[in-house]
Amino acid sequence: AERVTAWQALAGEAAARHAGLLERRRALGQVRRCHGDLHLGNIVMIGDRPVHIEIDGGVDPKTAPLVAKAGADVLVAGSAVFRGGSVQDPDPYGENIRAIRAATEGVWA
Repeated sequence: AERVTAWQALAGEAAARHAGLLERRRALGQVRRCHGDLHLGNIVMIGDRPVHIEIDGGVDPKTAPLVAKAGADVLVAGSAVFRGGSVQDPDPYGENIRAIRAATEGVWA
């Protein structure tokens, strides 16, 4: 519980510290809203600081298990998620997410 509280405090401090930058980047269309699969089991502590290894770019069902096995615990997939879908047909988005998750099944266990 102490580590989670410490992580929450650090995350809040970092968000406050970078709020201006994030707002400027959002205004320029350079920040996307998304969510990740952040689990307590993925938090690595170095001293009293939580550390994550994030891969953003080229993550798809083929590469996801490779980067996960290499130590990444936060995977960001953009084009692989939105491939094949549209506003009129959003079903492929969920299918693509499930395919990436299935590809990493058991890697972090």
